[in-house]
Amino acid sequence: MQDLLADHQAPIVMDVKMGIRTYLEDELGKPGAVPAYRADLYKKMVAVDPSAASEDERARRAITKARYMQFREHMSSSATLGFRIDGIKLQTGLPMRDFKHVREECDVENRFLQYLSGSVPLWSNCLDKLVAFREACMHSDFLTDHEVVGSSLLFVGEPDTGNAGVWMIDFGKTMKVSSDIKLNHFDDWELGNHEDGYLRGLDNLIRIWIGLHDRVVSAALQDAIGISPALSEEDVGPGTADGMRSIEEETQTLNGVGSQQGGHATLADSTSTTTRTSAAC
Repeated sequence: MQDLLADHQAPIVMDVKMGIRTYLEDELGKPGAVPAYRADLYKKMVAVDPSAASEDERARRAITKARYMQFREHMSSSATLGFRIDGIKLQTGLPMRDFKHVREECDVENRFLQYLSGSVPLWSNCLDKLVAFREACMHSDFLTDHEVVGSSLLFVGEPDTGNAGVWMIDFGKTMKVSSDIKLNHFDDWELGNHEDGYLRGLDNLIRIWIGLHDRVVSAALQDAIGISPALSEEDVGPGTADGMRSIEEETQTLNGVGSQQGGHATLADSTSTTTRTSAAC
């Protein structure tokens, strides 16, 4: 066992649940079995979203466990982005865990920015960790025959120093698949193929993280200069040009990320894509 907080002073922490599903296929019931309809899960679903139930479900006032689990994934960003934020703990305040409705990419970006606390070094060091982790995953024999379900990436960092760590945790639902199945962790899940979308989610996470660059730098500049966030760079004046250049130079340490071939999601040209996305936010 390792204490992941041992090397950090006053760390901030973020839990990101990876994958397009967080349940095992076995949890849906035995193949061919008559599905069991549960009123308690129906109540849970409509309590979160009263409009989610179909006409048949409203008449039955019950849904299957599979239906509820898939509904839960679609309420967050798990189904669309392949990951979701499960919790954030900053240096002050209580842990934040109410992220069930954080689904849109813009909302995810804003939560990441909240975690980063305006620290450019923390953003950069986390990105280095993510890219190195992706490289390890792409060469992992373990991932070819194991589904990784319900696992998280734990971000631990210090905004002041930029000291950062990103660890893969929670392996209770990591299972070896049968020898005739080879997983790529990018494909859509269908019952029986055991795909989990783990690497699809990792690529989306890195893509969004790269796209945060300009916004993190902007926040750091405004904090360093002591201006109101409402002021533009033109309002700041020429006297801060040297300071702006020094902070921007500090962030120019990112190497190329590379891409995954074979028709799957890639990180190539991700910077230009995420810049457009962030501008839309």
